[in-house]
Amino acid sequence: MCEVGWDTLHDEFQRIVEEDKKRKDHDEIFDQLKVAVVATSKAKHQWESKAEDSLRVMQKNTLDDKTIPDKQHWDMAVKFMEETLREKLQQTESKLKEMTGPSTSEQWFSWQYKTEQHKQRDQAKAELDKILSREPIKETWHHVYRQHFVKKSLSQAQECKKGFYYYKEGFSDSGLDCSDVVLFWRLHRMLQVTSNALRQQVVNNEARRLERIIKEVLEEYSENKNTLKTLLTGRRVTLAEELKTVRQIQDKLEEFIQALNKEK
Repeated sequence: MCEVGWDTLHDEFQRIVEEDKKRKDHDEIFDQLKVAVVATSKAKHQWESKAEDSLRVMQKNTLDDKTIPDKQHWDMAVKFMEETLREKLQQTESKLKEMTGPSTSEQWFSWQYKTEQHKQRDQAKAELDKILSREPIKETWHHVYRQHFVKKSLSQAQECKKGFYYYKEGFSDSGLDCSDVVLFWRLHRMLQVTSNALRQQVVNNEARRLERIIKEVLEEYSENKNTLKTLLTGRRVTLAEELKTVRQIQDKLEEFIQALNKEK
């Protein structure tokens, strides 16, 4: 989960850099420098190990809690279970549709056609319970099984919406098996606790650590003239260098004139 926090922090940093480009007073001269700083600081920044250990313990303690305290939390767990299953069902049905090709109506109205492979998979899907040896069956089996499993679990979740009372009584005489709701409640709680902990770690620690790393990178770049010369480019930089050269020449000329005047 720390990877999620790390990705989020650096995505936000990248977003800020990109947003800065849209400002009216944006100066393009620093664009390459910013890109280099982002890449280098990203490579150097590692999530603090103590924070990872703390997060791991927190997750374990949360998952060990198997008691849903009230109906509000029960309803929340059922909702989370339904949303997760519907998302998985949508993914599975989308994959099956991709494998079996356009439906009859789509073929008629959209001028789409099934390939020979689509037809084979479609037949495999229809005969899956009877034939298990042909290759199209093996290929389609995983998605069809998942579809049936998710639909069954989704139906079970809907039946468990009013099952909190039976849960408190231990499901003894209800015929309901809502153990999956408890599992999803534990997962949901774990995700909530983890998200809050990661948010606190980012705000209280990791953002500051990243800021220090960025400052260190900038200091390293400032001490390396070759790096700055590579990263800071453009007509303005060239003009600045030319002006610096002109000033140096003027200084030398003034020194030469002063030396001549002294000889007189």
